[in-house]
Amino acid sequence: MMKSIQFSNYRGFKNYRLEGLSRVNLLVGKNNCGKTSLLEGIHFLASGGDGMVLSNTAMHRGEIIHAGESGGKLPDISHFFSGHNIRNDAEFSISCDNGLASVGVKIIPLENSGLIDPYRITELHRLPPAYGMRIEGSKSKELTFVVSEEGALLSVSAGLGVLPKSERKSPSPVQLIGPDVVASETLAEMWGVIIDERREKDIVRAMQILETDIEDIVFRPRPSKGREGVVVSLKGQQNRLPLGTLGDGMYRLLGLANSLDSTRDGTLLIDEIDTGLHYSVMTDMWKLVVQTAMDLNIQVFATTHSLDCVHGLAELCEINTPYGEQVSVQKIEPSLKHSVSFNGNEIIIAAEQHIEVR
Repeated sequence: MMKSIQFSNYRGFKNYRLEGLSRVNLLVGKNNCGKTSLLEGIHFLASGGDGMVLSNTAMHRGEIIHAGESGGKLPDISHFFSGHNIRNDAEFSISCDNGLASVGVKIIPLENSGLIDPYRITELHRLPPAYGMRIEGSKSKELTFVVSEEGALLSVSAGLGVLPKSERKSPSPVQLIGPDVVASETLAEMWGVIIDERREKDIVRAMQILETDIEDIVFRPRPSKGREGVVVSLKGQQNRLPLGTLGDGMYRLLGLANSLDSTRDGTLLIDEIDTGLHYSVMTDMWKLVVQTAMDLNIQVFATTHSLDCVHGLAELCEINTPYGEQVSVQKIEPSLKHSVSFNGNEIIIAAEQHIEVR
């Protein structure tokens, strides 16, 4: 389990450290302080330096470069580097203290990349290669990609410097879920594993946090891209109802419960964990997260803007002291060189004395 994480020259953090980490960690702070960036950096670290994580992160953020009519949209990796600069010798690194291999990304001269004929990339994207990009520490290997002058990551699409699918596995399970509800197709895939391992009742109990009358959850065969693929049974109802009938919060909670269950012995990152959930269920939501993380050996990192979310965690720590020993609140202050860490007892005191920790 990671107790501290160091970020160097990564996005808006020249030199920054998360300290006093625990099993479940809530990152708080003002808008644009970098909470989501830190989650994404931890994702890259925990993935073992998977280049596809960088690519997907950039695309999800809308950090793209248009490569002409036939070249499509390409991830712009310049924003991962402090100052948004792509140049020779630009680099960033992320490391931790639990034996997990540190990962680093460095821009190198194209002639030093060791790639055979990197210029053939121009035929595909109409953007000439300008640099190599080396991921160091990735599963004890050095992976080299091709980058354009503007920062477009060219070789993910062209097949240069990309790990074969069979080798792109994380050292342990890791996933990041955003504030949007998890797609029905993804939930169905998770649910298939849950059925195989006979853990459906665990998910139903989690869903009863919001709706006590839920008796079971069923995924229709071949769920569509909409929400009609998930139906539930309620006490007193003859027919099953679409889960969406019960509100967005139910979808959010189902995604959270399934994601926890599918990340055992790994790392789960949750952006805006309280999205779609009423303040009155915050304490129960945290109980689900902390207890499941303890049971399944998961380290959780989450973000929030909500004071109610922090107060819900404080209430859980006060009700159950052992839970308090498993959590931390990390206040992100980019002007400092490290986070301001609150343990369970300090979270309780801050809530009681109305100390602002966000």
